[in-house]
Amino acid sequence: MPSQTRIPRAGIAYVIITRMPIRRLQTAWTTLMDRQHRLPDGWLGRLIGERMVRQHTPETLWTLQLLALGPDDRVLELGFGAGRALQLALQQVTGGQVVGVDLSPAMLQSARRRLKTPYLPHSASLICADILSLPLRAGSFDKIFSIHTFYFWQHSIRTLQHLYALLAPRGRLALTMATAKRDARGHWVHWPLQAVLEQETLPALHEIGFRSARLEHGPDSRAYNNVALVAEK
Repeated sequence: MPSQTRIPRAGIAYVIITRMPIRRLQTAWTTLMDRQHRLPDGWLGRLIGERMVRQHTPETLWTLQLLALGPDDRVLELGFGAGRALQLALQQVTGGQVVGVDLSPAMLQSARRRLKTPYLPHSASLICADILSLPLRAGSFDKIFSIHTFYFWQHSIRTLQHLYALLAPRGRLALTMATAKRDARGHWVHWPLQAVLEQETLPALHEIGFRSARLEHGPDSRAYNNVALVAEK
């Protein structure tokens, strides 16, 4: 049973605070944050989305550099979050098309608000849906990217196959993610994801049909590293 602490009388009321054990509280908080990062929802999801805009600035700028966007490119972002990468992409893609797809209605609302600025040459097309369910025409995009969503893909190989189909010939794919964290001594501790990328995902990209695929190492962000799967069709 949760322990209870009786607070001294304030006015005429007694206030009883129920204290959850620390470990249970930490577990509940971690579960909530994991769920919100996977699929941001409500006011808390929008708050986390804005926090991620600030936290992910280094890898966002780096990913756009990897894409080498041109003014007439047709660009797709998978999991646009609060819309910062789309905002930056629109400043470079002045005559092409920019499309964002995200599962979260809360992020759709945040991105729409961010993209309502007078200095952008045009707006992005924002879609709230699963990318695998959209009837997009093959070869519709010259550049496709995603930042910190690969962890949440339930069908990674199927999604990569779908993105390959959506790319135009000589199109480029860039998927950015973290695969390690510094420990208290400053040493990198790599997660199993690093080995999965090297041993499974990179070979799968070649099997799917990409003419080249590599793992790029980018800037560190807070206590995390950043890598990107970069592939050309």
